[in-house]
Amino acid sequence: MLSKPNNFKTATNLLEEANELKQSGQLQSAIIAYRRAAQLSPNFHWVYHNLGEALAENNQLLESMQAFQRAIELNPKSAWSHYQLAEVLLKLGNLPDTIKALKCAIAINPNATEFYNSLGQALFKQGELEPAISYYQKALELNSEDAISYQYLGEALAQQGQLDEAIDSCRKAIDLNPNLGDAYQILGTLLVKKQLFQEALKVLLEAIEFNPKSPEIYHALGDIYVYFKQWNQAINAYSQAIQIKPNAAIFYHCLGNVFAQLNQWDNAVSAYSQAIVLNPESADCHQSFAEVLAKLERWDAAIASYTKALEFNPNLTNIYPRLADALKHRETPGDLQKANQYYQKSIEFDSEDIEVYQNLLKSQPDNLDLCWEYANLLWSKNQREQAMIYYQKVRESNPQNFEWLAKLGEVFLRTNKFEEAIAIYNKALEINPNSSDIYHSLGEPLEKIGELEAAAKSYQKAIELNPDFHGSHHNLGDIRQRQNQFDQSVSAYQKAIELNSEFYWSYHNLGDTLEKQGNAEEAIATYRKCLEINPNFGWSHCNLATALAKQGKIEDALHHYRRASELDPVLGIDFNGLKDVLLEKILVEDYMYKLWRDKNFPRTADLIKMAETIELFRYKPVFSVIMPVYNTSEEFLREAIESVINQIYPYWEFCIADDASPSPHVKAILEEYKAKDSRIKVIYRTENGHISASSNSALELATGEFITLLDHDDEITPDGLYEVALLLNRNPDLDMIYSDEDKISPNGNLINPYFKPEWCPESFLSRMYTCHLGTYRRSIIEEIGGFRIGYEGAQDYDLVLRFT
Repeated sequence: MLSKPNNFKTATNLLEEANELKQSGQLQSAIIAYRRAAQLSPNFHWVYHNLGEALAENNQLLESMQAFQRAIELNPKSAWSHYQLAEVLLKLGNLPDTIKALKCAIAINPNATEFYNSLGQALFKQGELEPAISYYQKALELNSEDAISYQYLGEALAQQGQLDEAIDSCRKAIDLNPNLGDAYQILGTLLVKKQLFQEALKVLLEAIEFNPKSPEIYHALGDIYVYFKQWNQAINAYSQAIQIKPNAAIFYHCLGNVFAQLNQWDNAVSAYSQAIVLNPESADCHQSFAEVLAKLERWDAAIASYTKALEFNPNLTNIYPRLADALKHRETPGDLQKANQYYQKSIEFDSEDIEVYQNLLKSQPDNLDLCWEYANLLWSKNQREQAMIYYQKVRESNPQNFEWLAKLGEVFLRTNKFEEAIAIYNKALEINPNSSDIYHSLGEPLEKIGELEAAAKSYQKAIELNPDFHGSHHNLGDIRQRQNQFDQSVSAYQKAIELNSEFYWSYHNLGDTLEKQGNAEEAIATYRKCLEINPNFGWSHCNLATALAKQGKIEDALHHYRRASELDPVLGIDFNGLKDVLLEKILVEDYMYKLWRDKNFPRTADLIKMAETIELFRYKPVFSVIMPVYNTSEEFLREAIESVINQIYPYWEFCIADDASPSPHVKAILEEYKAKDSRIKVIYRTENGHISASSNSALELATGEFITLLDHDDEITPDGLYEVALLLNRNPDLDMIYSDEDKISPNGNLINPYFKPEWCPESFLSRMYTCHLGTYRRSIIEEIGGFRIGYEGAQDYDLVLRFT
């Protein structure tokens, strides 16, 4: 009975002794002591756990793995035994079992940062970047100050191509732990990729202090020195990398590149040769070697190396013209034919290499397909005179090729040779009389030489052959506009818009035509539609401004003139001059309106008298003033509310609905006024529903006999509700009352008065003229269901149409 406790005590003593030996670095003695303790107490979990740690430190990985597995058998709930087993499995390269062990550790203890970092590392090595990143981020959630987590995260983000985020992560790692050498290396390499070479140089020189035996750091330093053209430093850096790791082909390759830059051909040949010995299947090495051999005019060797490079990587398409050049220079039988084949191959991959075409045409000057392709290339590069030479050559050699004639017609057209273009297009139509494209193209040069009717007929023929191409309808509209046949022009533009509603030029030109017809309102609406599609089209801003100015809408006109001058200086708009002229017109109009107001608006004494007479009214209806609010500026919102509070007629309630304004000042102002006056009611909508829904929310607060509508940026004159009440006392059966209105300029002046006519249902069907200030019997508003959703922007008009 006493032997077991003695054995356990002996095992405990041996465990303590082994721990001390391990801590002092005497690993082999510690391992022996742990094994003796295990013999004495074979079910003691910590003996096997600590034995596994000692064996791992002594690089006895398989035995360490077995020790941790035994520890887990004895205590399956030991998260740290699972973790240490995973660390050993990771060193053994057994990634699936590593991941499995770490997930077990996390399941037992989900709060250990190390577990998540190690799991991230295992997944990273397995190429599973997204899950690896998520585990690093989880580690940082547990410990936001863990530098190694930021380093690992930076490395994974870099592999994913998120370079900026990776750089930020590595910088954070260094800030938290300035002695984290690997973080400097990763950061420096990333900065090189971002071409932030000056900062990269500083960081990598710090990295060398931590790890002077890292060939990768010297490699990166070499790349930086190459960028700064510090050739000797680059040679030293690459040579240092080679000294540390002499079997890496990339270092010799980079060194060879530097020697090539310095025209040290023999040294370059030596470096490239060694790179190829170490990595004989490197296409890049063979290509670089070939280019040096070509410089030395060692054509046989250069051709052999270029060929090898293509054998290993057929996608190195820039080799084809160089190989062709080498074959041409060698001049052995059959080389010219092979060179041409490689030049042709080069064109297949890069059809914009002018030099390749030139080399091919030297040996194949009568190849019309080649001449045609070369001419197209020159044309696209704006070398049009040179292109014309080859186009003419093709035309003279094959005058019946329809495709070539069509292209040549375009060439003549774009070089303003209109007569020649017309002749070429007519020749093409002889070959293919049913080509809508040619008829369309023919219209333009005919228009350019003033043959407008012929151009129109050409576009009409194009439309007959292809009625669905908007461009022909548009161009026909242009011709008819020039001929002052405005109705036909409008029809053509409208058809073009029907076929392509995103082509803003059709709206612009239609606006011009409508303006010339005298349809100012339609022209303005059309220009606005054009600007919806392309808000940066200065010309439409300019023409819209002119149309608005003619209608006396000066402020709107000035806005669009300003935008036009900003967007398109070529228009030559003297904005300040226009502004002075138009404002002078406003001042004259304002002065006349001021004279009228001085004569007709109530003075202070009049307002006092009005207030006194209210008590004599037999009928004192309550007006529910409805105002939807959304993100209104503080100035406008206060002015609107104050205008209601300042009414001399006191029998009103103010029903305000805030349409979920994100600006905090809106609620603050509404609460302020609500506390000041009990007649002010406010409802706050939880989500933005736009003006119809918001107006309906305000209507729900209303209890008055009449509804008066007020916009959140409008004001009511002090006598406004008084005049409505006065009229109701004279005619109590009225259901709808509306008033005249004007505008307030930015400097506070009253401008643009709108004196409205008597009620005219026929006129009202064509325009909304009642609007502000409008008062309506609430029972009828409720009967028709208030404002309809979907009519935002015309909600008042829709309401009154149904009301009346």
